Amino acid sequence: SLWRQPLVLFGLTGLLIASRRRLLTRWSTLENGRTWRLIVVLVAMLAVWPLSTYDVNLYFGYTHLADRLLLLACAALMVWRPIFLLPLLFLFQVMLKQFDYPLGNYPWTEINLILRSLTLALAALLLYFATGRKQFANFCFLLFCLIAAQYFRGGFHKLRIGWILHPHLNLLMHGAWAMGWARFLPAESWARLIQMVSAANVPLMLFALIVEAGAILALWRRRWLPWFLFGWMTLHGGIFLYSGFFFWKWMGLELILLLTLFWRKQPVELPIFSRPYFLFSLLLISLGRILFGAPNLSWFDTPLAYDYEFEVVGASGAVYDLPPSQLSYYNDGFVLGIFDQLTAEPQLTNAYAVTNDPQMAADLIAAHSVADILTLEAQFPASTYDEARVAAMDDFLRRYLGHWNEPAAPTLLLCQIPSPPHLWSFAEHTVFSEQEPAARVDIYQTVSFYY
Repeated sequence: SLWRQPLVLFGLTGLLIASRRRLLTRWSTLENGRTWRLIVVLVAMLAVWPLSTYDVNLYFGYTHLADRLLLLACAALMVWRPIFLLPLLFLFQVMLKQFDYPLGNYPWTEINLILRSLTLALAALLLYFATGRKQFANFCFLLFCLIAAQYFRGGFHKLRIGWILHPHLNLLMHGAWAMGWARFLPAESWARLIQMVSAANVPLMLFALIVEAGAILALWRRRWLPWFLFGWMTLHGGIFLYSGFFFWKWMGLELILLLTLFWRKQPVELPIFSRPYFLFSLLLISLGRILFGAPNLSWFDTPLAYDYEFEVVGASGAVYDLPPSQLSYYNDGFVLGIFDQLTAEPQLTNAYAVTNDPQMAADLIAAHSVADILTLEAQFPASTYDEARVAAMDDFLRRYLGHWNEPAAPTLLLCQIPSPPHLWSFAEHTVFSEQEPAARVDIYQTVSFYY
């Protein structure tokens, strides 16, 4: 967590002490105050919406209504005074951490960009309060470096591993279908679609490399940056169609910056497109992993996918699907299906049929039968089976379904306006939704091979 880093806490504490006399400064007194407020408020809403309307976390069995109302109150107060961004960020962290327990598989990649953007805004505001010096341009510069770094690291590693020399991007669609994406289509129809789009593999991979690896040049010219922002949004649109990965928070952040800074009658003047700024941006973006926690989103796509499906057996013996969407904000962790510790069987690929091992990717592409896959699995007998993880899953399902079985299971009106999920999946059969008490949950590992 960003807030557990001593340097961040020390820096923010120092700024708070130094700026104590200006903590209630109005937005209107800031340089470009209206634009700054619009950016910060809209970006904050990208986290406020999902964290105030998520389905009740039945593992704990509480609605956390007070937390949600406090979150909304801080968001409203932040519109009035920028200092309320501080408690809002703290509440974000507190509320998100509940979903990292007890399984510890919460994927932070998408939400982290929003949290870091807001933390950067808070630091810039506190620095202004402490010194009285204008900070808006510096905030925008660092924010653009933060965003560009998220893409550059993945693009750099794609170049390093020779990703373009493994032109099988269409296989991501197979891995996504195995994880639940587009299950409303028959498997045969989806397989034909995978084959049809294979001709676009290389052009699409080249586009991804241009907008990702090229992100290090985003601040070279003012006219370049809007095109990069638009290119990144386009990239995410394609990723969603292929895999059900919906980076709507990242897209929202980029659209907010386009509309508030560039696509307006009078674009905001930003003196950050000079040679010194550009050279500094090269350093910051290239050090994105260290400075900004930029993820390494690079891998090889393969035709072999492992997934875990959950079925509820009701008191009557009827069987229902338990899709990730029924598990509140745990959805993303369950869509990813990172549960290889639950079985002693070998698993050759990661979630969505991807691997970071180029030799494994080549071997799987060369496989043409189930017998070939079994031969490969026999060469990797190492198991990640973990009894502690099995116990954690058992505890999670017992408590979650136990609270679901209660006659007066907690509900909340706010949950009726949920935000879009980050990872999309669909069930093939009847979904469990309180038709009857749950008697048990069966977990199946499914293996699918596209050839």
